Amino acid sequence: MTKRSRNCIKRNKSYIEIVTIQVPMAMAEVELLKEISRKLSQLLVLTKLSSSKVIAETKEEIKRDSVAQAILALANGLLSSLQLKEKVTEQTKVSEKTVQRRILDLVEKGAITPIRKGTEVYYEDSGLYD
Repeated sequence: MTKRSRNCIKRNKSYIEIVTIQVPMAMAEVELLKEISRKLSQLLVLTKLSSSKVIAETKEEIKRDSVAQAILALANGLLSSLQLKEKVTEQTKVSEKTVQRRILDLVEKGAITPIRKGTEVYYEDSGLYD
């Protein structure tokens, strides 16, 4: 039987503790999640097919941009936004402001995905233009 996590709050006299417990998932829930996953995969394929020309053009635009290439090469979710900007600036010898604009452009185009962890933002290659 598959399990899912659920957070529970335990109240003690002086503090609140959040405890994660494992809750069994019913087979029907597992099958429903599998079906949703299949449907999402189909939607992704259809979207890529219907947008193949735009995707190809954007992919070529990104390939010609050395700053965008450097960002994508380093966007693995391990470097904070600041670290990513510093490394790309160092590698490409362009201003940090230029790197920031390229990051925002790549997010807008769906090439990288921002991930917030606490107060930091990290970026990952979305794989859309692979």
